[in-house]
Amino acid sequence: AAMRVPLVAIFGPGQLKRFDPRQLTDKAKVLYKPCACAPCEKKQCADLRCLMPVTPQEVVAAACALLFGEGRG
Repeated sequence: AAMRVPLVAIFGPGQLKRFDPRQLTDKAKVLYKPCACAPCEKKQCADLRCLMPVTPQEVVAAACALLFGEGRG
């Protein structure tokens, strides 16, 4: 984000409010699904319930939106 290059940020257990790349650039897409146990600061997690709802299709769609513009890809 600091380099102002397009990026897709997948947030799970971390502090989205603190580390949200959209605060630095409009070239960032954030994928985040709120869950009851997030935010947390665990180094490891057995079930990853904060990350599993983010699908590969969502990641690809966000990347395509950055590369080709909204609504294309």
